[in-house]
Amino acid sequence: MSLYSKPYLMPILITIIMMAILVFCYFAPISGFGSGERNLARSTDCPSGREALYWQAPMDPAFRSSKPGKSPMGMDLIPICDDPANGRDPTSIQIDPRMVQNLGIRTAPVEEGPIARRISAVGMLTYDESTIISIDVRSEGWVEDLKANETGQPVAKGDLLFRLYSRPLIASQADYLQALDAGHPMVRDAAKERLLSLGMTKAQIDMVRREGKVIPHIDILAPRDGILLSLNISEGAFIKPSEPAMRIAGLERVWARMAVHESRINWVKKDQQAIMTLPAQPGVRLSASVDYVYPAIDPKSRTGQVRLVLNNPDQALMPGMYASFEIMADPQPNRLSIPSMALIRTGDMERVIVALGEGRFRPVEVRSGILSGDEIEILEGLAPGDRVVTSGQFLLDSEASIQGGLLRLLSHEDQGASRHD
Repeated sequence: MSLYSKPYLMPILITIIMMAILVFCYFAPISGFGSGERNLARSTDCPSGREALYWQAPMDPAFRSSKPGKSPMGMDLIPICDDPANGRDPTSIQIDPRMVQNLGIRTAPVEEGPIARRISAVGMLTYDESTIISIDVRSEGWVEDLKANETGQPVAKGDLLFRLYSRPLIASQADYLQALDAGHPMVRDAAKERLLSLGMTKAQIDMVRREGKVIPHIDILAPRDGILLSLNISEGAFIKPSEPAMRIAGLERVWARMAVHESRINWVKKDQQAIMTLPAQPGVRLSASVDYVYPAIDPKSRTGQVRLVLNNPDQALMPGMYASFEIMADPQPNRLSIPSMALIRTGDMERVIVALGEGRFRPVEVRSGILSGDEIEILEGLAPGDRVVTSGQFLLDSEASIQGGLLRLLSHEDQGASRHD
């Protein structure tokens, strides 16, 4: 039988021959044909001075191993070697410099200089406790004509709060008038001192002396401007010296108490400046200084209290308002810092992408410190003059993980398999 008698077989034969030639040309370097350079591809060793990063299947670049062996297709794995000439390593990546701009990759230098701790906290406005006055009586009696009868009611200095009808005070006034009539200075002065000790003012005592008669109801007056903070009496109630009648708080100043986590409370010092903002007053920024750091930590919230004092002449600051604070602690000199956006956090690890130049990048593990605004301190891993990627770093980090992390993963898997063998 001749091919000429069956001409339709000729195209099939030509196709088989061409495919055989192509397969031979492709596998010749791997099978040992050709020059010494091709023999090197089959070898499991890299040239002198170079190391194998990993071994790769010739027909499937996605198949990699940490040691020589066979691919799923039964072919010898070929080594992928490092290149000391251009600083390539398992974790670095190479990008065409022309593509860097297209990918939107931007870098920033590692800077050395002072960095300040910026502490953010939240808190609430409260009454200035130094302005709070307790109103009580020094002689028992009955409350009459109660004027300050609502909590939160504003009062002014000298306003009538209530009147007190007190039998001991009436008796002591009578004794004072008798001492005046008797003309004995020592007895008179003793009677006057008793009235003062029972809560009468000098003006009230002078009125008794001028009019020559007992005042049955003693006026209890407001000693300062403020608001009625608490009220413990009612009209007609019987009151004793051991029972406070009410409390008045001033509003010319207010306290701001903020909660700072225990890990940062030692950064806060007296007289440090703070900026306060209020949700109730958008756009308003108030300046204050730290007045006191309380020496205790809340066992539940793990926070300490910090107090600021703010003047409140127009009484626009109201106790109970929520507030946010930023305190600038003392700056620390000679610290390395980078833009905080450059830092990549994964679990317990922190790293950045360092630009090596000419389109080469490498992830570097670091340890961060103080966060100050948009900057973060770097304690370990970088040096002044290094450049870190601030935009596109996650893309580069993923690529570096694919190229270098796979090798480490395979190495760990091989070691685990060896232990089980």
